[in-house]
Amino acid sequence: MDTKIIQSEVDVLDSDVSLERMAELRFKIDFLKQFAKEADAKWNAVMLDHVEQNGEQVIGEIRYYAGVEKKTKCPDKAKGLETILECAGGDFGAVAEMLASDPFKPGACKELLGERWGEVFEVTEKAELKEGKPSKKLMAINPKFIR
Repeated sequence: MDTKIIQSEVDVLDSDVSLERMAELRFKIDFLKQFAKEADAKWNAVMLDHVEQNGEQVIGEIRYYAGVEKKTKCPDKAKGLETILECAGGDFGAVAEMLASDPFKPGACKELLGERWGEVFEVTEKAELKEGKPSKKLMAINPKFIR
C-alpha cells in the first residue's frame, strides 16, 4: 500500500467527503496501524536478539541496549493498607498520600457507598471519536463484536 496515496487522500479530507470514501480511508488507516504495530514488534524482537548477541548498538542518535522491565505491585492490598496505616501511626492523611491515582474502583464503590458515591467520585466528560458503544458523541459500532 503506497503511503503517499493515503497521505494525499488525508490532505483533502473534509466533511464533504462521501461516506464510502471515509470507509475506504478508515480501512486503509486501520490496515496501516496494524501493519506498523506488527512490524514494530518484529523489529524490536530482532533488534533485541542482535543486541544480546553483539552488545549495544547506535543508529543515528539512538542507543539501543538490552534492558530489564520491572513492574512493582502490591499483591495483598489488605495487608499493604494495614502495614502502611500502622507505619503512618494511624494518620489517614499520610496514608492517602501513599495512594496512586484512582486507587478505587468506581463501580465496586458505587455498590458499597450507594447515595454517598457522589461525595467521593466526580465524573468528567470529553467528546472524542470512539468505536463501540452508542453515545451522543460520534461513535462507531462493529456488529461483529456484539453478543
